[in-house]
Amino acid sequence: MRRSLLIGVSALAVALAAAAATRSAIPARQVACGQSLVVVLFWPHGHGAIPSVGFSADRKPHLEIYKYGTHGYPSRNLLAYGAVNGKTRFARACKTKIGDFPAGSIPSRISGRRARAYSCRVPKNARIHTMPVKGGLHVDVGAPGSRVVSAKLRRRGSLLDFSRASCNPGAPPH
Repeated sequence: MRRSLLIGVSALAVALAAAAATRSAIPARQVACGQSLVVVLFWPHGHGAIPSVGFSADRKPHLEIYKYGTHGYPSRNLLAYGAVNGKTRFARACKTKIGDFPAGSIPSRISGRRARAYSCRVPKNARIHTMPVKGGLHVDVGAPGSRVVSAKLRRRGSLLDFSRASCNPGAPPH
C-alpha cells in the first residue's frame, strides 16, 4: 500500500513539474514595425554601462533593434530587444503578425561574433521573429521568404549572420 502511494505521489510530482515547465515556456513572437532602416546592436557577451548613450549594464548576451537615427539610441527609437534568457520586448508601434516569418537564405551572408552595430536596409514588409531555443534565443529579421539578419543568442558562442548586401557593420557604442 505504501509503495503504491509513493509511486502515485511521485508520478503526480513529475506531472506537475512538467505542466509548470510547459506553462512557463516563452512562446515564439513575431512583429512588424514598419521601418525600412534599422540599427541592430549585437552584444554577444553583454556590456557594461555605456554612459555616452545612456545604457545601463546588461551583462547577458542580447541584441537591440532601433529605428535608424542620427542622434544615438534614444529609448523612443527602440523597436525590439531579445536576450539569451528568452526575454523579449517590442515597441508599441510594432504590430503582432502571424505566419509568413522571415526564412530562407541570407544573400551575401557574413557571420559576426563580436559586438557590433549593424545599419541595415530591410524590406517594407519586414518582420522581427523571436524564438526560444535550447540554451538561448533565435532572432530573425527580414521579410517572408528572405532574411537580412539572423542571430543565435547563447550563453557562450553567440553568432549573428547578416546580409552584406543590406547591412553595414560598424563599431558599437562605447
